[in-house]
Amino acid sequence: HNVKYVLNNGDGTTVGVFIKADSNFEIAADATILAAVYPYDNDADYEDGSITGLSTNSTYAYPQKVVGPMAAKANGSNLSFKNVGALVQISTSNVPDGYNNIELSSATSNLSGAYSLVFDNNGIPTATLTGNNKTITYSDNRGIGSETIYFPVFAGTYSDLKVTAKGTGKPDITLIAPKALTAVRNTIHYTSRQVNSYSTNTVELETNSGKELSIV
Repeated sequence: HNVKYVLNNGDGTTVGVFIKADSNFEIAADATILAAVYPYDNDADYEDGSITGLSTNSTYAYPQKVVGPMAAKANGSNLSFKNVGALVQISTSNVPDGYNNIELSSATSNLSGAYSLVFDNNGIPTATLTGNNKTITYSDNRGIGSETIYFPVFAGTYSDLKVTAKGTGKPDITLIAPKALTAVRNTIHYTSRQVNSYSTNTVELETNSGKELSIV
């Protein structure tokens, strides 16, 4: 059975206790926990150290806290969750009013959708992305004038990641022109972008924030 669990206590710490989301769901006394994934996916299936039927979102909306997928291979009833991929952190400032979306995109690489994963002998999960969505979009109706946003990406090499601010009826603002990145599992890669001036024809960006999608 694929059973949904929720955090019962330990929020904000590195150790927590999980309980069944449906307290009436019956679990056999001799049932064995094999593995767990976050976020919960109703289609997840485990067999021989591999989890299939997983997927990641291509859209997120405020106030949803965006974190990357995690997985854990069970040791009895204990689960030690490991990050499946990396995060791309974008900090914006001075983006004009009317821009409510930030999009991470690639012309050549898939970024979100269906995936599967396997565990190595140390319980580290490695994902294989089979989805073909080449964008991840974060939306905030308050606007994205000054905000820090995290995009979950799978570990691997990307040749042309691009970040664009979008607004209804507005010209796109390219915050990051296509840029190569080797995304490292369990790592935040970050940059910041400031819009210095704006008109319908020209958008000037801070030339170099000093944080060019670097490893922290």
